[in-house]
Amino acid sequence: MHTHPNARLTAVSRELLVCRHIRDAEPLADLAAQAWISLRTAYKWLALYRSGSRATLVDLRSGRRTQRRTLDPQQLQQAVDLPHQC
Repeated sequence: MHTHPNARLTAVSRELLVCRHIRDAEPLADLAAQAWISLRTAYKWLALYRSGSRATLVDLRSGRRTQRRTLDPQQLQQAVDLPHQC
């Protein structure tokens, strides 16, 4: 699992936070303050957990899912002509 370098919590600690809220009925605001995260973020993780499972609490890839590999003919011609313009 790859954790974002600026993440306050890992997936395991996110799960612990959510479980403490659900199982022990601890207020989410208190848990968020203890973890030094915003209440909005805590609610986001709670919603993700309820919509899926513990697997939804891992960091998602932030980059593009796909990347264009080819240029269309017009873009290719512009790229070829570009160095010759002056």
